[in-house]
Amino acid sequence: FWLGNNGIYVICKKAVATKGSLFTLTYPSIINGSQTLHTLYSSKKPRHKCKILVRILEMDVIGDQRLLSEIIRRTNTQNPMKLINLSAHDPFQLNVARFLDQYKIFYERREKEWKNEKKRILSDYLPVKMRDLAQWLATRYGSAGIGTARSQMSRLFQEDNYHNLFEKFDANLKSPYYKELTIITWAGLLIHNAIRRLPRNYKSLGQIAHLFLVRIMVDATMANSELSKNINVYLDNHSVGKRHIPQNIKTELRGILKIAQKIQMNHQKNDPNLDFSNFFKRDKLIDKVLNDNRIKAGKNRLAKILKK
Repeated sequence: FWLGNNGIYVICKKAVATKGSLFTLTYPSIINGSQTLHTLYSSKKPRHKCKILVRILEMDVIGDQRLLSEIIRRTNTQNPMKLINLSAHDPFQLNVARFLDQYKIFYERREKEWKNEKKRILSDYLPVKMRDLAQWLATRYGSAGIGTARSQMSRLFQEDNYHNLFEKFDANLKSPYYKELTIITWAGLLIHNAIRRLPRNYKSLGQIAHLFLVRIMVDATMANSELSKNINVYLDNHSVGKRHIPQNIKTELRGILKIAQKIQMNHQKNDPNLDFSNFFKRDKLIDKVLNDNRIKAGKNRLAKILKK
Protein backbone atom coordinates (compact mmCIF):
# COMPACT_ATOMS: atom_id res chain seq x y z
CA PHE A 1 0.00 0.00 0.00
CA TRP A 2 2.75 2.43 0.97
CA LEU A 3 4.68 1.79 -2.24
CA GLY A 4 1.69 1.84 -4.58
CA ASN A 5 -0.49 4.61 -3.16
CA ASN A 6 0.20 8.22 -4.12
CA GLY A 7 -1.36 9.57 -0.94
CA ILE A 8 -3.26 12.80 -0.52
CA TYR A 9 -2.40 16.28 -1.74
CA VAL A 10 -3.95 19.18 0.16
CA ILE A 11 -3.71 22.88 -0.55
CA CYS A 12 -4.63 25.47 2.04
CA LYS A 13 -4.34 29.13 2.80
CA LYS A 14 -2.29 28.52 5.93
CA ALA A 15 -0.71 25.47 7.62
CA VAL A 16 0.39 25.57 11.27
CA ALA A 17 2.20 22.70 12.99
CA THR A 18 0.44 22.14 16.32
CA LYS A 19 2.01 19.04 17.82
CA GLY A 20 4.32 16.45 16.36
CA SER A 21 2.95 15.52 12.96
CA LEU A 22 -0.36 17.32 13.54
CA PHE A 23 -1.24 20.41 11.52
CA THR A 24 -4.06 22.90 11.60
CA LEU A 25 -5.08 23.93 8.09
CA THR A 26 -7.02 27.04 7.12
CA TYR A 27 -9.34 26.60 4.11
CA PRO A 28 -8.04 23.15 3.14
CA SER A 29 -8.96 21.58 -0.18
CA ILE A 30 -7.98 18.14 -1.45
CA ILE A 31 -6.79 18.35 -5.05
CA ASN A 32 -5.56 14.76 -5.35
CA GLY A 33 -6.31 11.65 -3.31
CA SER A 34 -10.03 11.90 -2.70
CA GLN A 35 -10.35 8.30 -3.91
CA THR A 36 -8.00 7.23 -1.12
CA LEU A 37 -10.14 9.05 1.45
CA HIS A 38 -13.41 7.62 0.15
CA THR A 39 -11.99 4.10 0.03
CA LEU A 40 -10.81 4.32 3.64
CA TYR A 41 -14.10 5.82 4.77
CA SER A 42 -16.26 3.18 3.07
CA SER A 43 -14.10 0.20 3.99
CA LYS A 44 -16.01 -2.33 6.12
CA LYS A 45 -12.93 -4.36 6.88
CA PRO A 46 -11.16 -4.02 10.24
CA ARG A 47 -9.02 -0.93 10.23
CA HIS A 48 -5.30 -1.63 10.26
CA LYS A 49 -2.66 0.90 11.05
CA CYS A 50 -1.00 2.16 7.90
CA LYS A 51 0.81 5.28 6.86
CA ILE A 52 -0.51 7.49 4.09
CA LEU A 53 1.62 10.12 2.44
CA VAL A 54 0.05 13.57 2.84
CA ARG A 55 1.46 16.57 1.02
CA ILE A 56 0.38 20.00 2.22
CA LEU A 57 0.91 23.06 0.08
CA GLU A 58 0.36 26.48 1.59
CA MET A 59 -0.44 28.92 -1.19
CA ASP A 60 -2.45 31.95 -2.23
CA VAL A 61 -5.10 30.24 -4.37
CA ILE A 62 -6.51 33.57 -5.52
CA GLY A 63 -3.20 35.08 -6.56
CA ASP A 64 -1.77 31.89 -8.09
CA GLN A 65 -4.75 30.56 -10.04
CA ARG A 66 -2.72 29.35 -13.01
CA LEU A 67 -0.25 27.59 -10.70
CA LEU A 68 -3.12 25.88 -8.89
CA SER A 69 -4.62 24.80 -12.21
CA GLU A 70 -1.30 23.29 -13.31
CA ILE A 71 -0.83 21.44 -10.00
CA ILE A 72 -4.32 19.90 -10.23
CA ARG A 73 -3.71 18.71 -13.77
CA ARG A 74 -0.18 17.42 -13.31
CA THR A 75 -0.88 15.56 -10.08
CA ASN A 76 -3.89 13.80 -11.61
CA THR A 77 -2.35 12.66 -14.89
CA GLN A 78 -1.70 9.18 -13.51
CA ASN A 79 -5.44 8.56 -13.16
CA PRO A 80 -7.64 7.42 -16.06
CA MET A 81 -9.71 10.61 -15.77
CA LYS A 82 -10.82 12.82 -18.60
CA LEU A 83 -9.22 16.25 -18.65
CA ILE A 84 -12.69 17.79 -18.51
CA ASN A 85 -13.29 16.08 -15.15
CA LEU A 86 -10.03 17.44 -13.78
CA SER A 87 -11.22 20.95 -14.57
CA ALA A 88 -14.38 20.84 -12.44
CA HIS A 89 -12.72 22.43 -9.39
CA ASP A 90 -10.29 24.51 -11.38
CA PRO A 91 -10.29 28.14 -10.12
CA PHE A 92 -11.09 29.49 -13.60
CA GLN A 93 -14.19 27.30 -13.73
CA LEU A 94 -15.25 28.49 -10.28
CA ASN A 95 -14.89 32.08 -11.48
CA VAL A 96 -17.13 31.40 -14.48
CA ALA A 97 -19.66 29.63 -12.23
CA ARG A 98 -19.82 32.62 -9.86
CA PHE A 99 -20.25 35.04 -12.74
CA LEU A 100 -23.06 33.08 -14.44
CA ASP A 101 -24.84 32.52 -11.14
CA GLN A 102 -25.84 36.20 -11.04
CA TYR A 103 -27.97 35.48 -14.13
CA LYS A 104 -29.45 32.38 -12.51
CA ILE A 105 -27.52 30.14 -14.85
CA PHE A 106 -26.22 26.94 -13.32
CA TYR A 107 -22.79 26.13 -14.72
CA GLU A 108 -22.64 22.34 -14.78
CA ARG A 109 -19.00 21.50 -14.14
CA ARG A 110 -19.62 17.86 -13.16
CA GLU A 111 -21.45 15.41 -15.40
CA LYS A 112 -25.17 14.96 -14.64
CA GLU A 113 -24.98 17.35 -11.67
CA TRP A 114 -27.92 19.37 -12.99
CA LYS A 115 -30.19 16.39 -13.62
CA ASN A 116 -29.30 14.46 -10.47
CA GLU A 117 -28.88 17.25 -7.91
CA LYS A 118 -29.72 20.81 -8.92
CA LYS A 119 -32.71 20.76 -11.28
CA ARG A 120 -35.33 20.53 -8.54
CA ILE A 121 -33.53 22.86 -6.16
CA LEU A 122 -32.79 25.55 -8.76
CA SER A 123 -36.03 25.39 -10.72
CA ASP A 124 -35.72 29.01 -11.89
CA TYR A 125 -32.18 28.48 -13.26
CA LEU A 126 -30.99 27.57 -16.76
CA PRO A 127 -28.22 24.96 -17.08
CA VAL A 128 -25.09 25.42 -19.17
CA LYS A 129 -22.62 22.56 -19.43
CA MET A 130 -18.91 23.22 -19.11
CA ARG A 131 -18.19 21.26 -22.29
CA ASP A 132 -20.74 23.35 -24.22
CA LEU A 133 -19.30 26.63 -22.99
CA ALA A 134 -15.79 25.49 -23.92
CA GLN A 135 -17.02 24.77 -27.45
CA TRP A 136 -18.81 28.13 -27.66
CA LEU A 137 -15.69 29.97 -26.50
CA ALA A 138 -13.61 28.08 -29.06
CA THR A 139 -15.70 29.61 -31.85
CA ARG A 140 -13.94 32.92 -31.07
CA TYR A 141 -10.81 32.22 -29.02
CA GLY A 142 -7.83 29.94 -29.08
CA SER A 143 -6.27 28.05 -31.95
CA ALA A 144 -8.40 24.89 -31.85
CA GLY A 145 -11.06 26.11 -34.29
CA ILE A 146 -14.74 25.29 -34.71
CA GLY A 147 -14.15 21.96 -36.46
CA THR A 148 -11.76 20.76 -33.78
CA ALA A 149 -14.12 21.92 -31.04
CA ARG A 150 -16.90 19.84 -32.59
CA SER A 151 -15.00 16.66 -33.49
CA GLN A 152 -12.29 16.61 -30.79
CA MET A 153 -13.84 18.42 -27.85
CA SER A 154 -11.35 16.89 -25.39
CA ARG A 155 -8.55 18.89 -27.02
CA LEU A 156 -10.11 22.06 -25.65
CA PHE A 157 -9.13 20.89 -22.16
CA GLN A 158 -5.52 20.21 -23.03
CA GLU A 159 -3.08 22.60 -21.41
CA ASP A 160 -2.51 25.34 -24.01
CA ASN A 161 -6.02 25.34 -25.47
CA TYR A 162 -7.55 25.30 -22.01
CA HIS A 163 -5.64 28.33 -20.77
CA ASN A 164 -6.32 30.25 -23.97
CA LEU A 165 -10.04 29.74 -23.40
CA PHE A 166 -10.41 30.12 -19.65
CA GLU A 167 -7.54 31.86 -17.88
CA LYS A 168 -8.86 35.29 -18.86
CA PHE A 169 -11.69 34.89 -16.33
CA ASP A 170 -10.26 36.37 -13.13
CA ALA A 171 -11.44 35.85 -9.53
CA ASN A 172 -12.49 39.49 -9.15
CA LEU A 173 -14.89 39.15 -12.10
CA LYS A 174 -13.46 42.38 -13.54
CA SER A 175 -12.00 41.12 -16.81
CA PRO A 176 -13.55 42.71 -19.93
CA TYR A 177 -13.90 39.18 -21.29
CA TYR A 178 -16.85 38.62 -18.95
CA LYS A 179 -18.88 40.93 -21.19
CA GLU A 180 -18.09 38.70 -24.15
CA LEU A 181 -18.84 35.65 -22.00
CA THR A 182 -22.34 37.06 -21.50
CA ILE A 183 -22.80 37.47 -25.26
CA ILE A 184 -21.38 34.03 -26.06
CA THR A 185 -23.56 32.33 -23.43
CA TRP A 186 -26.68 34.10 -24.70
CA ALA A 187 -25.87 33.25 -28.32
CA GLY A 188 -25.13 29.61 -27.47
CA LEU A 189 -28.43 29.17 -25.65
CA LEU A 190 -30.37 30.99 -28.37
CA ILE A 191 -28.91 28.85 -31.16
CA HIS A 192 -29.61 25.70 -29.14
CA ASN A 193 -33.29 26.64 -28.92
CA ALA A 194 -33.49 27.93 -32.49
CA ILE A 195 -32.21 24.67 -33.98
CA ARG A 196 -34.96 22.78 -32.16
CA ARG A 197 -37.56 24.91 -33.99
CA LEU A 198 -36.17 24.60 -37.50
CA PRO A 199 -37.88 22.33 -40.08
CA ARG A 200 -36.69 18.73 -39.91
CA ASN A 201 -34.29 18.88 -42.88
CA TYR A 202 -32.67 22.08 -41.58
CA LYS A 203 -32.67 20.85 -37.99
CA SER A 204 -30.22 18.06 -38.84
CA LEU A 205 -27.96 20.52 -40.68
CA GLY A 206 -28.17 22.93 -37.75
CA GLN A 207 -27.20 20.25 -35.25
CA ILE A 208 -24.10 19.43 -37.27
CA ALA A 209 -23.17 23.09 -37.83
CA HIS A 210 -24.34 24.38 -34.42
CA LEU A 211 -20.94 25.84 -33.44
CA PHE A 212 -20.73 27.59 -36.79
CA LEU A 213 -24.18 29.10 -36.10
CA VAL A 214 -23.09 30.16 -32.60
CA ARG A 215 -20.17 32.04 -34.16
CA ILE A 216 -22.56 33.70 -36.64
CA MET A 217 -24.90 34.72 -33.82
CA VAL A 218 -22.07 36.07 -31.65
CA ASP A 219 -20.70 38.13 -34.54
CA ALA A 220 -24.17 39.45 -35.39
CA THR A 221 -24.79 40.40 -31.75
CA MET A 222 -21.46 42.20 -31.46
CA ALA A 223 -22.23 44.09 -34.66
CA ASN A 224 -25.38 45.37 -32.97
CA SER A 225 -24.03 47.85 -30.42
CA GLU A 226 -27.34 48.41 -28.66
CA LEU A 227 -28.07 44.70 -28.27
CA SER A 228 -24.55 43.85 -27.09
CA LYS A 229 -24.73 46.72 -24.59
CA ASN A 230 -27.96 45.36 -23.12
CA ILE A 231 -27.28 41.64 -23.54
CA ASN A 232 -27.00 41.21 -19.77
CA VAL A 233 -30.69 42.19 -19.51
CA TYR A 234 -31.67 39.53 -22.04
CA LEU A 235 -29.62 36.91 -20.24
CA ASP A 236 -30.93 38.01 -16.85
CA ASN A 237 -34.51 37.59 -18.12
CA HIS A 238 -33.62 34.25 -19.72
CA SER A 239 -34.72 35.65 -23.08
CA VAL A 240 -32.96 32.92 -25.05
CA GLY A 241 -35.81 31.62 -27.21
CA LYS A 242 -36.84 28.84 -24.87
CA ARG A 243 -40.53 29.37 -25.70
CA HIS A 244 -40.42 31.30 -28.97
CA ILE A 245 -37.99 32.13 -31.77
CA PRO A 246 -39.09 34.93 -34.15
CA GLN A 247 -39.82 33.65 -37.63
CA ASN A 248 -37.42 36.09 -39.33
CA ILE A 249 -34.53 34.77 -37.24
CA LYS A 250 -35.37 31.18 -38.20
CA THR A 251 -35.66 32.23 -41.86
CA GLU A 252 -32.24 33.87 -41.80
CA LEU A 253 -30.62 30.85 -40.09
CA ARG A 254 -32.14 28.56 -42.71
CA GLY A 255 -30.72 30.80 -45.44
CA ILE A 256 -27.26 30.70 -43.88
CA LEU A 257 -27.41 26.90 -43.59
CA LYS A 258 -28.56 26.62 -47.21
CA ILE A 259 -25.59 28.68 -48.41
CA ALA A 260 -23.21 26.64 -46.23
CA GLN A 261 -24.62 23.44 -47.72
CA LYS A 262 -24.10 24.74 -51.29
CA ILE A 263 -20.46 25.55 -50.46
CA GLN A 264 -20.02 22.08 -48.94
CA MET A 265 -21.55 20.35 -51.98
CA ASN A 266 -19.20 22.22 -54.31
CA HIS A 267 -16.23 20.90 -52.31
CA GLN A 268 -17.75 17.42 -52.31
CA LYS A 269 -17.47 17.30 -56.11
CA ASN A 270 -13.70 17.04 -55.66
CA ASP A 271 -13.86 14.91 -52.52
CA PRO A 272 -16.81 12.45 -52.45
CA ASN A 273 -16.23 11.71 -48.76
CA LEU A 274 -16.71 15.34 -47.79
CA ASP A 275 -20.34 15.18 -46.72
CA PHE A 276 -21.89 17.93 -44.56
CA SER A 277 -20.76 16.31 -41.31
CA ASN A 278 -17.14 15.81 -42.39
CA PHE A 279 -17.04 19.29 -43.90
CA PHE A 280 -17.86 20.85 -40.52
CA LYS A 281 -15.01 19.01 -38.84
CA ARG A 282 -12.38 20.85 -40.87
CA ASP A 283 -11.32 24.23 -39.54
CA LYS A 284 -9.90 25.57 -42.82
CA LEU A 285 -13.09 24.79 -44.72
CA ILE A 286 -15.26 26.37 -42.01
CA ASP A 287 -13.12 29.50 -42.17
CA LYS A 288 -13.80 29.67 -45.91
CA VAL A 289 -17.53 29.55 -45.23
CA LEU A 290 -17.27 32.28 -42.59
CA ASN A 291 -15.41 34.49 -45.08
CA ASP A 292 -17.87 33.88 -47.93
CA ASN A 293 -19.57 37.13 -48.95
CA ARG A 294 -23.02 35.51 -49.00
CA ILE A 295 -22.55 34.34 -45.39
CA LYS A 296 -21.33 37.80 -44.39
CA ALA A 297 -24.41 39.34 -45.99
CA GLY A 298 -26.65 36.90 -44.11
CA LYS A 299 -24.87 37.76 -40.87
CA ASN A 300 -25.42 41.47 -41.51
CA ARG A 301 -29.13 40.87 -42.13
CA LEU A 302 -29.31 38.88 -38.91
CA ALA A 303 -27.70 41.79 -37.03
CA LYS A 304 -30.38 44.15 -38.39
CA ILE A 305 -33.13 41.69 -37.39
CA LEU A 306 -31.75 41.52 -33.85
CA LYS A 307 -31.96 45.31 -33.61
CA LYS A 308 -35.73 44.99 -33.68
